Order: sequence, then structure tokens, then C-alpha cells
Amino acid sequence: MDNIFFWDTPGIQQWSHIDINSYFNQIRKHQTPLCMFYCASPGSFAKLKQLDILLDQCINQRHIFCVLVVTNMYMSQARLTILEEFKTLLHHYVDDEKQIREENGIWLYGRIGLCTMVNSVEFVDEDNHRQYPQKGIQELVLALTKIFYRTHQLNDWLQTIERNQLFWLNNQEELFKLTNKPPETCLTELI
Repeated sequence: MDNIFFWDTPGIQQWSHIDINSYFNQIRKHQTPLCMFYCASPGSFAKLKQLDILLDQCINQRHIFCVLVVTNMYMSQARLTILEEFKTLLHHYVDDEKQIREENGIWLYGRIGLCTMVNSVEFVDEDNHRQYPQKGIQELVLALTKIFYRTHQLNDWLQTIERNQLFWLNNQEELFKLTNKPPETCLTELI
């Protein structure tokens, strides 16, 4: 089994175009990135200018799939604003409107990226005495499996998720359907 590396970008909000380019050059010495995850939760102070520079580097310069995730989605209504900002940013990189679609709470932008909202653990809203379940993680993993299916990146992605037993158990039927489709059907459905 090959090693899987996750590279964190602390302080990216202060980075310039040069910093981001230098960071990618450093990573490329060690690995070829499979995809880039950018996460922001309600109350965070994501700077859209730096995120747009990062997206440009990933999409236009390096052809890295971009995943923009709103985390802690039940924390506040600000989640909807963050999601709309993510959707607007990704929309700039898509030439054909037909490549944009929503599926199970995930907005797909052709072969360049996606955005969604997740809650990785149960959320308890003590002010309103409500509990919200974990949501969005398994849907995100399935969407990425479909995106990387029938590409040279599939093996890398499967290694990344191989120990996610809940995913494999809950998505057996969907994965069976995916593996039994003709290749040209899978690709046109994903884009």
C-alpha cells in the first residue's frame, strides 16, 4: 500500500499568489495531489481573494480537482452564504452551464470541482434544544468515487477511502450500479 499524505495550509488567508505557487511546487516534489479540499465553517473568515488564487492554481495551472466544503453546517444560517460564495467561485471556471448540476446536496462543476455542506458529527443546538445528525460525509465520498471512477486517479482515491467501512456498507447498491455501467455512460453522467 502506498502512503497517503494530507497537506494542511495553515494561514492561507494571508497568502499571496507567490506563496500558493511556492507551496504547490514544494508539494509536487513529494507527491502529485489527487484533489484539494478547502473547508470553511460559519463564523470563519475565509478570504475569497486567496481562495480564488488557490482555485486558479489548482484548476487552471495544475489540473487538480477542487472540493469546497462548508463544515459545521448546522451552526448557523451563515452556512448558506458560504455555500453561495463557493458556488460563485467555482462557476467562473466552468465554460458550459450544462456541466453544473446538483445531486444529493452536492453541486458538481464538471471535472473541475464541487461544493457541499457537511456535519461530521452530531450537532446539538442547546439554545433550541435540537439535535442534528451527522450529514454529508458519505454523500461526499460517493460523489468523489463517481468522479474518480474510470480515471487514472481511481486507485489513489480507493486507497484513501478503503478503511471507511460505513461507506462501503451503505453504498453497496450504488457502487454495484456504477461498476456495471459502460464507461462512456459513467463519464457523461458525471460531467
